[in-house]
Amino acid sequence: MSSSPDRAADASGGDAEGSGAAVRPPEQTQPREESRRGGLSGRVVVAGMFAFGLLVVSGFWTYWAVYDRPLAPLRRAIQADLPDHYVQIAAGRARESDVEELRIVIQTPYDPLAVEAAPRRDALVGSVLGEAAGWAGVAAFDRVEVVLYEEIGESADDYFYLARDVATLGDDAD
Repeated sequence: MSSSPDRAADASGGDAEGSGAAVRPPEQTQPREESRRGGLSGRVVVAGMFAFGLLVVSGFWTYWAVYDRPLAPLRRAIQADLPDHYVQIAAGRARESDVEELRIVIQTPYDPLAVEAAPRRDALVGSVLGEAAGWAGVAAFDRVEVVLYEEIGESADDYFYLARDVATLGDDAD
């Protein structure tokens, strides 16, 4: 038997012409450095997403506890008296002044600026001011604002606005 150099190369794992066997080059058996993306594993990314979610939820809860929770009893009392209205209450400092304001915004099912709605509007404002005067937290504010509006499509341009000082709040509230 004669041994040819082609057969010897095939037996040793070398690449021989015409052998038909495909041998992978050694650099393709190892993972390439450029094929790895980033330095973070999937577990770290998921843990980061959960941590970010917890941070956002705790931020919302803190905002609610500090700003909205103290106003909730007044909002619930007004909403109980006006079940067909939508009530929002906000508190804060007026722009460019040191006046602490309590703003009560109410969406009404009727136009509050209509002449025929004036008695209904005045009764509503009197009721809201009475609730605000009886609320224990009203002493922390300098002024109470009542805003009534009717939602008309995408925009509501007609607002009824009334502002009263807290010192005179109980004088004319029915």
